[in-house]
Amino acid sequence: MGSTKTGILEGICCLSCVGVIMTKLLELLENKRVLHHLGGALIDEIATYEQNLGLRFSDEYREYLLKYGEAIIEGHVLTGICNTDSRNVYRTTIKERMYNTNIPLDMYLIEYTGMESMTIWQNSIGEIYEVAYKCPPRKIFDSLHEYLINT
Repeated sequence: MGSTKTGILEGICCLSCVGVIMTKLLELLENKRVLHHLGGALIDEIATYEQNLGLRFSDEYREYLLKYGEAIIEGHVLTGICNTDSRNVYRTTIKERMYNTNIPLDMYLIEYTGMESMTIWQNSIGEIYEVAYKCPPRKIFDSLHEYLINT
């Protein structure tokens, strides 16, 4: 696989497997005010981040990365693939795992909430969890799409 964005789902999944939720996420993001984004990440970059974290991002998060790389969207500062430590999904996930050993290894940080050490995580199947400092994760939504609609 080369470093390309062509065929948005190349290396991810066939179109019939992806489902409706990812289309809903991109539609939602297109309709929200995206205040900042760097442009999409490359498939090879995504694969490297997954390998380094020892997990697979959800299909929904992978599509977000391909489209935006990382983004600030209507008050949500989402992690992604970028050079800013506080928004880099690899660096933030590793850092927060060191502080909280209750975080399962198939989860990655998607947002710092700005509220007393509260973080938002997603697992490989796309479920969203809220984590307070040193506490176990608590599931709050079934997808990133649901999280962004309801918060």
